[in-house]
Amino acid sequence: MENNDTCLYAGWLNELAEKYGEKPALTCNEYTMSFREVRDASFRFALALYKKGLQKGDKVMLLSYNSVGYMTAVFGIAMAGGVAALVNYSLSSSEVTQLSELVGAKWALVGDSYVAGGNQAAVTKAFLDGGIKEDHILDLNALFAQCADDSAALDENEIAVLKNRVSPRDTQIIIFTSGTTSLPKAVQLSSYGVLSNASSTLKAMQKSVYETGIIPLPLFHVFGLIFAHAWMLKGAHTYLVSRIKPETVADMIARNKIRQCASVPSLYNDLIAVPQFEDAAKELKTCVIGGGFASPSDVLRLENLLKDGTVLVGYGQSENSCVISINHSEDPIERRICSVGRFIDDVDARIWDQEKGFLGRGEIGELILRGPCVMNGYLGLPPELQAMDSDGWLHTGDLAVIDEDGIVRLMGRIKEIIIRKGENISPFEVETALLAEPSVREVKVFGMPHPDWGESVEACVVFNGDAPDEKSLRDFLAQHIAKFKIPAHFFAFSSFPLNANGKLDVRSLKERVMEKLNASDDDSSAK
Repeated sequence: MENNDTCLYAGWLNELAEKYGEKPALTCNEYTMSFREVRDASFRFALALYKKGLQKGDKVMLLSYNSVGYMTAVFGIAMAGGVAALVNYSLSSSEVTQLSELVGAKWALVGDSYVAGGNQAAVTKAFLDGGIKEDHILDLNALFAQCADDSAALDENEIAVLKNRVSPRDTQIIIFTSGTTSLPKAVQLSSYGVLSNASSTLKAMQKSVYETGIIPLPLFHVFGLIFAHAWMLKGAHTYLVSRIKPETVADMIARNKIRQCASVPSLYNDLIAVPQFEDAAKELKTCVIGGGFASPSDVLRLENLLKDGTVLVGYGQSENSCVISINHSEDPIERRICSVGRFIDDVDARIWDQEKGFLGRGEIGELILRGPCVMNGYLGLPPELQAMDSDGWLHTGDLAVIDEDGIVRLMGRIKEIIIRKGENISPFEVETALLAEPSVREVKVFGMPHPDWGESVEACVVFNGDAPDEKSLRDFLAQHIAKFKIPAHFFAFSSFPLNANGKLDVRSLKERVMEKLNASDDDSSAK
């Protein structure tokens, strides 16, 4: 694929436009663009950025709710030779500033978002504080409208100039994913890796892909981004959701007779709980679940509600451009409810043990992998903090076992990252924010199993004197971290348990928290 023009966005979009033409490609907020229109608008977007002075390799912060314009911006930034850094639209202003500084951003494309309560002046200030010049902070919606409405013929000479600025292995997209440090890690992805992953994912799902699909996921998540690519590659009409609410999603599915959906476990649980899902379930033929733990009972419940539909559980990481493995529709339900399927093409995966080396089938160890979809590394981090070793293996940090049939089962995470409703949360980041509160002396944050969210964020705190009320703690944290990162509970301890070596006994602490959570549940049910 690397020597093929379709491993670059210009060639890829051109091929889709020639193949599918005026078929609807993307819809969001009742606005639809065909495959040809997406290609043309994306090229114009690239040319507009080029003429404004965007240089090859410039980082462009992209902050907005999902929209058709958002997707064309991703394509356009990449084709202009820039790097689209996809920003969570729920962050605080200070977090936006930190990310801009982290990547050394030169530009920002800004649409509507939750940041600073939608206060555009505050968002602009956040980017200015991050080192971006004022004339490089652009209105995404206005620029997209200009590119979408332009009916002038594309200048082939200008397009040729753009093509010569980009190589397949260049970093073109940055996904921010929480790590073990206070700041997220900036995962660098190439067009080659992203488009290879989309193609391999489509191939793995070929028997379960239909003519319409919906992605109730933020596009700054690699999961949503990759499935938008994969379904476009199939020629499917893909519906994006601007503000993701279960009632809205269910209504869209039923009204538009949408056949396939890709989202996180918590969204499906929320969908099932709304009355509108009864009509939606009649339309759905494929539901892809990823981005967090889905219990066997949740998978089985969802499939039982579908009319002749199939639930496919998948597994991926931003560091591999997303998908690593996924169930096949022909696999029996008893396999699909307790596994994450088979590896997609382009993934060379092994089970690894630090002491023993490579392990065989049926043995539990860390899942490591390599292939064309693996990232270009974390931006700005030294070799010892990269996830790849010297032989090019990506260490996922996840424990897994592969059976004799090549079916993958996840057995837990080596890493401490909390996955709440598909959002990756660094415990260290939450701990750092809490320790800035004067009454907090010690803190330990970790995830605990939650029936709807996958995991909840829980904080154990040793206070200096009397503990403040939870509202005060939440209000304080809201000034420093995003709302979804704030702990569900704050458990006060006079001191933390220590092990024989004098170190924090995390296992004992988790057991105590589980007892407190169970006691709380019992009290609630008694009422």
